[in-house]
Amino acid sequence: MLLRRLRGELLHVGWTYDCMDQGQETMVKKAACIFHDFMHGNISVHPDLHSAVYGAGVANGGVEEWDFIWNVFQTTDVANEKRACLRALGETRQPWLLSR
Repeated sequence: MLLRRLRGELLHVGWTYDCMDQGQETMVKKAACIFHDFMHGNISVHPDLHSAVYGAGVANGGVEEWDFIWNVFQTTDVANEKRACLRALGETRQPWLLSR
């Protein structure tokens, strides 16, 4: 359990830092691809990866991605997923979205 949670946290930390080398750029692209597939209903995201994938999607997306995660937050009953959504919503690079 702890190892799975740590893996998700490490992925989140990996894409958060701006000093990206080739491996981190690949990781961000992969997380964004997973987010895109999740957003369009093609896949589900493993709970251990919610924070990393949701955060990468919102940070590298726009209004549509932010609204999608806001909807996930409002519709889920799972506390850990709500927490991952709130964390991701704060990752936006468009701060005006936070005051809507």
